[in-house]
Amino acid sequence: AFVKQNLDILLACYDTLEKVNSCIDEEETRATGGSLTGPLDTVLRECNKCAESLFSSILNKKDKADRIRNALNVIERFRFLFGLPDSIDRNIADGAYDIVLNDYKKAKSLFSDTQVRVFKQVMDGVNGKIRGFSEDLKKRLLQPCCPLAEKKQHLRYLVEFEGIQDHDPAWESLKAQQEQVIQYLTEAKLTFQGNLLEIVSLAQLRGADQHSRISPLVSEFVDELCDNVTQSLPDYWLLCQAYLDGSLFPEVKRATDDQTEEDSMFSPPPTPTTQTRPAPYQSQLLALIEGVMELLNSIIRQYCLDMQLRLNSQQDVDHAIDMLETSRPLWSPSVVKRVKVCIDRLLSISLPIACLLPSLHLVRDLRKMCVRCLFERTEHNIRDLHTRENWVISQERGHTALPLLFQNIVLSLLSTLGEVMQENRVRDESVLLDPSSEMFNLSEMFYDVVVSFADCLKMLTDLLEEGEGDIKTEERLVLILGNCRHTILTIIPTLLDRFKADGYISQGDDSIDNRSLERYSTLERNIFDKYVNSKHAFLFGDIEHFLLPDAFPWANCNPPTAVSSYVQELALKLVMAQAELQNIDKDLLRRIIGHLLENVTVKLCSQVAGIDRFCKNGALQARLDTMGALTFFRNNMTSKCRTTMEDTLHSIPANGITSEDEAVLNMLLERFRHQNSVLISCLEYTPPGDKHFSPQGSGGDSITRRRSQKRIVKGKNMVRSPPAAAQSH
Repeated sequence: AFVKQNLDILLACYDTLEKVNSCIDEEETRATGGSLTGPLDTVLRECNKCAESLFSSILNKKDKADRIRNALNVIERFRFLFGLPDSIDRNIADGAYDIVLNDYKKAKSLFSDTQVRVFKQVMDGVNGKIRGFSEDLKKRLLQPCCPLAEKKQHLRYLVEFEGIQDHDPAWESLKAQQEQVIQYLTEAKLTFQGNLLEIVSLAQLRGADQHSRISPLVSEFVDELCDNVTQSLPDYWLLCQAYLDGSLFPEVKRATDDQTEEDSMFSPPPTPTTQTRPAPYQSQLLALIEGVMELLNSIIRQYCLDMQLRLNSQQDVDHAIDMLETSRPLWSPSVVKRVKVCIDRLLSISLPIACLLPSLHLVRDLRKMCVRCLFERTEHNIRDLHTRENWVISQERGHTALPLLFQNIVLSLLSTLGEVMQENRVRDESVLLDPSSEMFNLSEMFYDVVVSFADCLKMLTDLLEEGEGDIKTEERLVLILGNCRHTILTIIPTLLDRFKADGYISQGDDSIDNRSLERYSTLERNIFDKYVNSKHAFLFGDIEHFLLPDAFPWANCNPPTAVSSYVQELALKLVMAQAELQNIDKDLLRRIIGHLLENVTVKLCSQVAGIDRFCKNGALQARLDTMGALTFFRNNMTSKCRTTMEDTLHSIPANGITSEDEAVLNMLLERFRHQNSVLISCLEYTPPGDKHFSPQGSGGDSITRRRSQKRIVKGKNMVRSPPAAAQSH
């Protein structure tokens, strides 16, 4: 600049010096005394040397000051570059990542190709800080608590910071996240395997029952697996979609060649554009997700379905499988529900159904296993209810708490079954699993559950038969009969209505109703017959003893003076039998008493028919005894009893019986009725509103007690039953 401004003066000086040099050369040519400039040169050198000794330090300081001034000018001019490392640290600490990105992009555009050593050193330091920041972003992407929006921002920064290099930072980050999920699943599997081995070892060493620890262990294991997937995969899939549609890859239009360096520095930010990734990337990303799902499915199948365990020894494996199988009904419902929730969560994020089909098959297989275990466990629990029988009559009377326990167990099964059988919400109905692949024979399963209580009652009956057969045993047999009747009338209809209401059985399907009622009815008849047969010896002893041909002189006896004592003994035993039945259902009470009376009347008729010959007094005694029995039994007699008693009276000869004899019989009957009024009232007791009974159960003939008098006719001779006034109490 100095030379440019004083160019004319410099040229004039140069011309003047050239002229002086020419004049000196001419003078030296003409002169004879030597060179004229020699002494002058010597003088000038001495002057220069003296000047240097005087001003060298000043000149050095001036040169240093000039260098410092030039350096300061350079620093001031490129203050942005030299302050960039500190600015990057400060902005990263403050979370101002956009400023870091803009500053870095500006520095790269200005100094990426510089050959200045200082600038290259500064850029190397800046690149090192950006690499450290990129590594920190990659670590944050792997944190499970990182929100999706932050993950997208971090990926965008990675793409901006490293996108100019040969590798793809977003792709590498997505692969690292998938590998981390796989690592979580693998670690969970190894932890579960270690805990399972510990439980097996404790069970083998101490001999203690460790089954109660298996169910929570399996449930927590599956929860951990599903939690890892549901917490990681939804955000991961959304990141993959952003990667595929190009929203993570803004492409900035670069400055044109005719733009100056300053223009590019201070021009407004260019508009970003997006670039969609090609199809191979999509298939590779789906392969990453399928890898996670395949690992999840294989782990759950290995430990919950196939039981393919890998422990220290085969003995440990066998023991662990036994413990898992035994506790399977406890943990399988929670496993099915947890896996279903996991699949529903993945279905809600529009994940391709092809990735989830193996998981849907897994849910189907788990559901099959769980339903089978639930029904088997329920049947086992119901059959074991006989161990919980306390023989305490419930407030409703007629039965114990056992039928209610049976009902509660089945209702609990239905509640659990409703959660297990709930279908996943698949978006596209065309890709649903084949329904036939998940068909359950629920009708047969429910039938087996319903009739398993009949097995429980039968087992109770068999256990009582193995006892001593005392009065307490007969009372318990009556309670079993009451439980069976209550189950038929109340429990089974309630359960079947619930089955149909829940949709497990079609409304028009009555096969289970008919078959189960038939099974219980058969059991009820068997128990009923056992109880009635147990009373035969108790009731028939006096009849057989008194009505034997040799026990009483029927062919040669005195006129009757009273009803035979065996009739009163028989009535007393019926009252005792009725007292045993007071706590059961009244219909069942009348049915048992009616059946006992049928057997008594049949036995009485057969014994009377077995007498070879009657005299007149013997016939009167037999007729008096029969009428006395009618006085006791009339309120509980069935049509069969009446027919049998008619046959008994018909079998007694009536020849020679006069009206005086009939009057004597009626007088003796009246006296008998008066003497045994309390006993008669006990047998006549009928609860209010209970008018009908059937000794054969629901399928027998119903008897309506609407007759207050009954005439029994034998040829021309009639014997009236006691008047109606005496029948009430």
